[in-house]
Amino acid sequence: MIFCPRAWVALFLFYFWLMTPLQAGGPLELSIEGVPILWESPQAISYYTEASGGLKSSEGLDNTASRQMISDAANLWNNLSGLNISLSEGGTLPGDGDVDSSDYTDVFYVSGLSSDHLVTDCYPEFFTTVDTCRLPVVFDEDGEITDDLLGSCAKYSVLGFAGITHLNTDANPERTTVRHGQALFNGTCVISGETKTGCPGACGGVIYSQDEAESTIAHEMGHFLGLDHAMVISETGFTNCLNDSMHPDCQGLPLMFPALVPGQPTGVLHRDDEVSALKLYGDLSDTCTVSGTVFSQDGVTPFRGASVVARRVGSELTDAIEAISGTYVSRTTFDDSSQGGCTSEGTLCGDWSISGLIDGETYEICVQPLNNAFTGGSSVGPVDPPPTGFEEVCSTTLVTCDCSSGCAETTDIQVTVAAQGSVTDPNSGGDNTSDGGDNSSQGGEATTAAGGCSLRR
Repeated sequence: MIFCPRAWVALFLFYFWLMTPLQAGGPLELSIEGVPILWESPQAISYYTEASGGLKSSEGLDNTASRQMISDAANLWNNLSGLNISLSEGGTLPGDGDVDSSDYTDVFYVSGLSSDHLVTDCYPEFFTTVDTCRLPVVFDEDGEITDDLLGSCAKYSVLGFAGITHLNTDANPERTTVRHGQALFNGTCVISGETKTGCPGACGGVIYSQDEAESTIAHEMGHFLGLDHAMVISETGFTNCLNDSMHPDCQGLPLMFPALVPGQPTGVLHRDDEVSALKLYGDLSDTCTVSGTVFSQDGVTPFRGASVVARRVGSELTDAIEAISGTYVSRTTFDDSSQGGCTSEGTLCGDWSISGLIDGETYEICVQPLNNAFTGGSSVGPVDPPPTGFEEVCSTTLVTCDCSSGCAETTDIQVTVAAQGSVTDPNSGGDNTSDGGDNSSQGGEATTAAGGCSLRR
């Protein structure tokens, strides 16, 4: 038996001055065949919290207040109409009630440090259980668990992290059902901060509010459900928001964006968040779907790892839905995140599909590179680091959702990326580029970045 937890999916503090030097709402995990790894649904998932510990007791976020924050964050997802899965507290974790760095491995699964029964108890059909299956949600008030897991001083930049664990067996090596998940929330820089010897700047005056803490929790509970990160916002929009937290473009940041950015909406789900959850655990049959393929400059080679966004005309910021090309495809190995790691034949390695288009509304389809500063635990989509070397392009053909005779129709749009690429008309085969579309100092090919870093304060 092999346990396959993904590396922690973390949310980082992100303020505009961090960018000076400088994966989409889909499933967090897929099998090697490209099948989403999800919780069984419909289902009411029960998580377990600490009996006495809190996120920041010194600032009023004691155990009662902290557990309420978890409940409110869960309800942000639970209240999504049409979702057939839910999150609620099932009880408290065993032990003295306050989990800290001295005993967290007793309830929070860490491979090689914790007893396997923390996970195997969730699979009674395969193992003799020794205890109740508990899905832990831990408050790391002083940040020492975060430092222990992610390295010294990590507690000053990582706000929280969550993950799911699925089980492979010799008899069924591609099992795609999740039974175990866990989350941790770090209170070090909530409302007030502190310093630590050897950590220059510590919180550095960057303190996040209770509202931002609640958004962090809701974000991580999205990962708990199995949702990946999402980008959605254009590079220009992201830069505008970093430079001015009051800029309207900040409204284009989804909850599942991989960093907490000043000006980012709190306490709400972006349209991309809603559609991503419903695509995994719901019904989008009353909406339209647009799909297609992204090609490299030659118009023939499928291009994996590009962000494709459908933006509703008139509500381009708040009603924008993202797909990453080549997400649902087979890979050479389970953890192969390279652009060339796709083994599917035909155009599948560049295929994308976006559901959730509203009846009677018109959308513009744009293709953009993902920000390659987000890698590792903050990556978006199947390619890490993501491919770069091409500019955002938008289709000249708008797509209108018409459900008068059913909503199952799919509009096919082909895309060719280059340094100054173009989007071809629907069904044209994707082999036409605009004048000058292949001009680039390196021939216009979209290339995979050689590096990248998980952004920290």
